[in-house]
Amino acid sequence: MADIRVSEIFTSIQGESHWAGYPCTFIRLTGCNLDCTYCDTRYARSGGELIAVDSVVESVRRAGVFTVEVTGGEPLAQAGTPELLGALVSAGHRVLLETNGSLPLDEVPPEIVVVMDLKAPGSAGTYKGNWRLREPGGQTFALSTGPFWVQIKVQAGGAVVLPPWPLRQQGDTGIEVFALQRLLRVAGEDLEADGNFGPATKNRVQHFQSTNGLAPDGIVGPATWPKLIVQVQAGNTSQAVRAVQELLNAKGGYGLAIDGIFGPATTNAVKDWQDDHGLADDGIVGTQTWRSLVGE
Repeated sequence: MADIRVSEIFTSIQGESHWAGYPCTFIRLTGCNLDCTYCDTRYARSGGELIAVDSVVESVRRAGVFTVEVTGGEPLAQAGTPELLGALVSAGHRVLLETNGSLPLDEVPPEIVVVMDLKAPGSAGTYKGNWRLREPGGQTFALSTGPFWVQIKVQAGGAVVLPPWPLRQQGDTGIEVFALQRLLRVAGEDLEADGNFGPATKNRVQHFQSTNGLAPDGIVGPATWPKLIVQVQAGNTSQAVRAVQELLNAKGGYGLAIDGIFGPATTNAVKDWQDDHGLADDGIVGTQTWRSLVGE
């Protein structure tokens, strides 16, 4: 049998799950794959004692309690945990596993009761957990579309952290130049969208800046972008929609048709982009979504 590193084994009252209030023997394993600032068992991150699985099962037997919980740390961080769980089941115990939801349950025996203690990530973004709902017999519970997965969206400090508006000027090339040229065309400026910030584009930028109360320096930065962008959403057709589609394809790999039509495919791509960047996934390209697209 395998050895497993144990921080402590003790008997107390279960405080979670359907078996809250029942006597329970807890096996706290050592080690964790996360580093939560609010952790109340940091002592279990390291140290512990390396014990054979059968010796751990014997310690539980001597405690004389039917319900057992394997916890941590993060118990699934140890390769020997599935063997320990199986041995406890074979010894006739009701076995609970407390896990943080970030590691797969593929090797966990189907008889185990999984207590999911989800940990929210510390940085903005969207995170998908590695667990699925299971029937009591161990089968994955699913609809016709497949199993359920947990997804957590985190916004750092309660606010969206956006990249700065980029600076684009004569001599620059790239997808952001395409976008600003298309937006200039929406504003009524006559120029070709070719992705090259040449003299003609600088001239049109200066004209746009002059007519919008900005210093006509020909540089598109944090003062000019907010004046230049226009809100687009489902049902719109314009050069601005083409700019959104080009940006989504270049930076998100969505493979949209560059047709300037804000249809269902573009809406879904915008929502997915917003979701991945901590924005409200309403499918509307407003100031924050524009900034995340051109600033990334």
